Amino acid sequence: MRTSAKLMLLPPDAQVSQPASMLAPHVHDLHVEIQRKIASSDDNYKLSANVRCSVNFEIGDFVMARIRPE
Repeated sequence: MRTSAKLMLLPPDAQVSQPASMLAPHVHDLHVEIQRKIASSDDNYKLSANVRCSVNFEIGDFVMARIRPE
């Protein structure tokens, strides 16, 4: 989710089911692991992209710049 969900508090007389209370920590741990893997993947992609594009230009070098209208 890109935005936070609006959560409502449970009424005081509501009961939480046992399977739901056992599943919640598992889902939380799964989200943490997925976030860690995405961050690792992003880091690896950044490293490989920087290695391919390591060109050093000097003052006076001619370069071709591609400018998009966005």
